[in-house]
Amino acid sequence: LFNLEYRQALGAGQGGSVTATLGHAFFKSGEFVLAGAVTGKWLSKRAMQTNFGVTEKQSEMSEYGLPMFEADSGVSDFSLNLLGRYNITDKYRLLGLVRYGRLLGSAANSPFVGGSNGSRNQVKAGLAFTIDF
Repeated sequence: LFNLEYRQALGAGQGGSVTATLGHAFFKSGEFVLAGAVTGKWLSKRAMQTNFGVTEKQSEMSEYGLPMFEADSGVSDFSLNLLGRYNITDKYRLLGLVRYGRLLGSAANSPFVGGSNGSRNQVKAGLAFTIDF
């Protein structure tokens, strides 16, 4: 699986992003499939500023004393993903995801990420139940 995706935000000044994903199923036993994927994301200057920047006004109003931060465009994160799927029946499926990501560039240097505010290391997990109609 290879996927390349471009997204442009519809809101004024929110910018765009490019996400590339490369993945492959590597284990199958009966109705269970396990796959892995690597993902990288690039954000435009506007998207990076919207998500990770701090304007002068935001800095002045910050209850946490966040400093002003001007974000630049660039690669924002890289992640390793493990996905599982179990077909209960032809109609019902159970899905699972575990993801480890690392923020990079301006995303990693943002005041939102430093100190006690957050971490460059990002972990996500999810479980879903699906029904085909």
